[in-house]
Amino acid sequence: MRQTIFYVLGLLLPSLMQAQMQLGWRADNFSGINSALLNPAAPLNTPYAWDFNLIEGASFLANNYAYVEEASLGRLLRAQSGASFLSAPEVEGETKPEDFIVDYFRGNRKRFAAVQAVYMGPSLSVRVAPLTRLGLFTRARAMTTARQIDEDLSFYNIDSRPANTPITIDPFQAATAAWAELGLNLSQGILLANDAQINLGLSARRLFGYEAAYVANERSFVYTRLSQDLISGQAPTFSAAFTDSWAQEGYTPQVNGKGWGFDLGFQYLATDGDGGYRWKMGASLLDIGSIEFDQNAQMHELSVDSLVRLRTDLYGGYNDINQLDGIIQQFSADVLADSFASQTGTSFRLVLPTVLSFQFDLALAPDFFVGLVWAGNMAPDKSSLQQGSILAITPRWERYWWGVSAPVTVYEWQQLRVGLALRLGPITLGSDHLGSLLGQQRFSGTDFYAAIKFFPWGIRKGNDGPRVGSRQSKARRGREVECYKF
Repeated sequence: MRQTIFYVLGLLLPSLMQAQMQLGWRADNFSGINSALLNPAAPLNTPYAWDFNLIEGASFLANNYAYVEEASLGRLLRAQSGASFLSAPEVEGETKPEDFIVDYFRGNRKRFAAVQAVYMGPSLSVRVAPLTRLGLFTRARAMTTARQIDEDLSFYNIDSRPANTPITIDPFQAATAAWAELGLNLSQGILLANDAQINLGLSARRLFGYEAAYVANERSFVYTRLSQDLISGQAPTFSAAFTDSWAQEGYTPQVNGKGWGFDLGFQYLATDGDGGYRWKMGASLLDIGSIEFDQNAQMHELSVDSLVRLRTDLYGGYNDINQLDGIIQQFSADVLADSFASQTGTSFRLVLPTVLSFQFDLALAPDFFVGLVWAGNMAPDKSSLQQGSILAITPRWERYWWGVSAPVTVYEWQQLRVGLALRLGPITLGSDHLGSLLGQQRFSGTDFYAAIKFFPWGIRKGNDGPRVGSRQSKARRGREVECYKF
């Protein structure tokens, strides 16, 4: 188990490139097409006649299973080739300054882990009518998620439990995937009486799946460690599926599946009678859809009502992730007495990490806002990626050429994070977890994002451009705005 943890850390830490929801940036009224990824109706809030995102990328890691002592993201990325990850329970005496000590969270909480990587490529949003906006966006995404992992699988709970002590393992699920997207966004505003406005949004995306896998324990079963090399399980039921092209010699990325994804969004604005809004509220349902992997794919299922015994020493020779086929065949032989009996298909469907989100934004001053965002997982399917729940409050100071925001987020109702985002002209830099960049006692996650985008830069003398919030220009609601001419 310790070797597995260290292998995963070594594999993931150098490749962190995306964030959970980028609340310091997505909620900005000047984020344009980028805001469609939080609510597809939100691009209508930008005062630009058009905006073009050149590139956006970020990083996100969160877990409550293991942490690195006295570390930051910078120190981990600067680690020398001779640095080692050492397990805290096994450390004796002094360690080298370049080494990292890995310890494990205690307590009886459900365990979770999430790693996400998303790149938003060239993307464009254009106002084609006073209350209509069209957008086109491209993205590449990679995610690994695990939620509701039984607390009895925590390191210290297992390590300290005597042999021959039964443990009940509740259902759990984990999934990973890498895919690309080509999306179209449409947002439409509707004026109401009494200075109110409704914004509706829809994003439709064509999905191109490269690699994916999931594993699910579908019912509770009893697990017992009989000795150092022998375990038993009572009535386990597992399902698993994965693409195996990445394990082939001479690997090159290829599309192994396709699918469709959709986002729906709604906003209600209580306007101030002068083109701005006093407050707005919105709701969005994101990542509705799935990818059907029908190339280089395997589907496995196992359901046994009797007692199963496994000799763990038989798996000691599988020390390379590319030997996954061998591990599965060994497991199938041990449980079903047939190396190939567990495989039930050559295709599978992976559900997107569907999220339901609610947003509320209050304009306290012409350029100062406070936003509240809640997002919760809506993808319970065993073959689905799953987002962690968040609750965030974000004060923002926004101007045409620059903006500052400081989100405070509670992740999975367990971890409190403070962030900071800065927007200056075409460049945005931010983090929803600033402590992981500056250094902290326990490094268990990080978050960082950056974007480069272009927009109309012409500013009339004595005017800071269209502003959002109270006392802004009527251009804010699409009135007197020069629309893009095709």
